[in-house]
Amino acid sequence: TRDSIMIFWITGLESYGEWALIIGFVLKLGLFPTHFWVPRVFANLHYGGIFIVGAVQKVFMICAVPIMYESWSCSSAVYLSALASAVYGPIAMFNSNDVKTFLAYSSVNNTGLMVICNMVSTTLLGIYAFVYVISMMFLVLIFSSYNGESILGIGTSLPEFYNASFLSIAISFSGFPPFTDFCLKFLVLMSCAENSMWVVVCGVLMSGFINLLVWIWVLIVNTRTFNALNTNINVSLYSKVLNASCVPRAATT
Repeated sequence: TRDSIMIFWITGLESYGEWALIIGFVLKLGLFPTHFWVPRVFANLHYGGIFIVGAVQKVFMICAVPIMYESWSCSSAVYLSALASAVYGPIAMFNSNDVKTFLAYSSVNNTGLMVICNMVSTTLLGIYAFVYVISMMFLVLIFSSYNGESILGIGTSLPEFYNASFLSIAISFSGFPPFTDFCLKFLVLMSCAENSMWVVVCGVLMSGFINLLVWIWVLIVNTRTFNALNTNINVSLYSKVLNASCVPRAATT
């Protein structure tokens, strides 16, 4: 991205510079089809790093994309990539076997949706980014206590006193009404419909439906094994606060 900015401002090759800049943004945001680095990086990060790379860092990057609004072709390329990411992310989540890869494709999905929000208004982006960052923070805090790697082992390896918090956050991430993330995606759909962006509306609906199926699958395969751990555990104050905070956060509308 830095090199493309140099090309754009120094050499005066505006068209080439714009496309180089857009490719740099799409690559660094991990949007489809340049998302290949996201699961590989996530697999080698601790959960704190996943939160920074997968949520916080991308918000600032997305805010820089509007400098290309003057070029219709470049803007269209970015938003087509964002729409493809929003649909592809949940599909790839179905094929994920470990938690970090699952979170990587969830990040691809939500990054695409945030770019779409930015296309509508910066206010909508701010609302979506705030809710997503907070949700992601709680999710990675829970998974930081997870002793395994497999999606199928969450029910047996996640400490038992985090069951309620994980269930509430997972249901919220699924977009199941009336939880927070459902209200957020409904706001995105309404905003796109008001702007007659019907292709985007269809893409977001498809993305939301697949995402709902993915999280329902995760809950079904793990709920049966919840409470399989020894419940005689000394729960710290931190764990009690985290567990108690997740439930009202997920249900806030």
